[in-house]
Amino acid sequence: MRETKYLIFLFCLIGLLGAVSFHALPAAAHNSSQHSVNDTTVSYVSVSDDKTLENFVKHAAAHLSEATTFSETLEILNGFRDESGDWNDGSTYLVLLTSRGGVYVHPKNRELEDQDWSELKDGAKNNVGQEFLKGGLVTYSTGKAYAHHFTAPAVPFANPRSSDMFVLIGGFDYEPEVVGQKKSYEDLIESIPQDRRPRPSKEAFEIGGEETREMDEQELKTFVEEAVLFFSGAIVLPDIDPVRLRTIFRLDRGPWRHISTYIYIMDGDGNVIFNGANRNIEQTNLLNDPDVGEDIARLIDAAKMPGGGFVEYNWEDPAVEGDGEQHGGPGGDSPKLGYTKAHSSDKGNPDASVYIFGSGLYLEPSEKEDDDGGCALSGTANSTEGSLLSMLLVVSAIFSVVFVRQRCRAAA
Repeated sequence: MRETKYLIFLFCLIGLLGAVSFHALPAAAHNSSQHSVNDTTVSYVSVSDDKTLENFVKHAAAHLSEATTFSETLEILNGFRDESGDWNDGSTYLVLLTSRGGVYVHPKNRELEDQDWSELKDGAKNNVGQEFLKGGLVTYSTGKAYAHHFTAPAVPFANPRSSDMFVLIGGFDYEPEVVGQKKSYEDLIESIPQDRRPRPSKEAFEIGGEETREMDEQELKTFVEEAVLFFSGAIVLPDIDPVRLRTIFRLDRGPWRHISTYIYIMDGDGNVIFNGANRNIEQTNLLNDPDVGEDIARLIDAAKMPGGGFVEYNWEDPAVEGDGEQHGGPGGDSPKLGYTKAHSSDKGNPDASVYIFGSGLYLEPSEKEDDDGGCALSGTANSTEGSLLSMLLVVSAIFSVVFVRQRCRAAA
């Protein structure tokens, strides 16, 4: 009996030691100063070891290259912003550029996204932008970085015919100032052939405000369909990169954006690929948002209908002070009429990623209530004037009754 207990104890001890060894060996490997390109995360990057920085950048680029869907890619890009994840510790992080120098993702400051870094200079006036685009180790006035060229076909807005080249940069505390957009719409589209640069038949500032709801709906539908037409023609051009295309749609007071009227793009899983009014919700998923998830699902379902579809929902209006805090995002209370339409990134491939294009018009309160010609208590200027008139009539009637009664008493 004692021998049996001894054998059981011995087997348990061996099993415990085996488990400890199993977990200790990978830990020892990660704690080693030698890291392969396949496993180096931000935790193992050393300022004094350039090779770890190089492996860190190449590791992240490999993940982006291997992604096959928008959802996979956007999850990785969103992870670049997570300071508790594998790609960002606060002082070391990744910036994604296009091969022309446009900032696709900057995890520290979204206002730097869509900036042109091709001629970026550091504090010592060195053209680090060109060094980034050349690739390799780059030293600048406040630190150093490693830049790596790679292809990533599942990055939204990438050219489906050429697998756009990107540049991934991993570095230390380099955040230049934000500069204003100096290029006009004409400058941005100069490399697009004339037959592929249609302006919308009605620009963003002209959409809505028509005599009937049906006319507004037709304008909105046409606006979105023309955005899809422009996008599908431009995205396959070799001279237009993803950042340039985003900038064209985002340009304030350009043909595709004017205050409350703008283009937005999602994928079929609810990931926000682009929002003309609010870049802060890009690379996030709204389908799982408890406040707006149901509305997002309805917008996606409407887009997949033949010819697209309309949906009414509530959203923040950038033109209304105090309506939410995101300047064109979820959380607002303004009623909105939206139209969405699906567009395949490759019509010949049934498994290709789908872009959901949409735009919307903010509805006046009277459009959400019964129309009574402007005389009801609907909160409009006409209803206010009607209320004042009614009050004056009541007061006049009371005054008349009192006056007549006093005259009758005096005559008696």
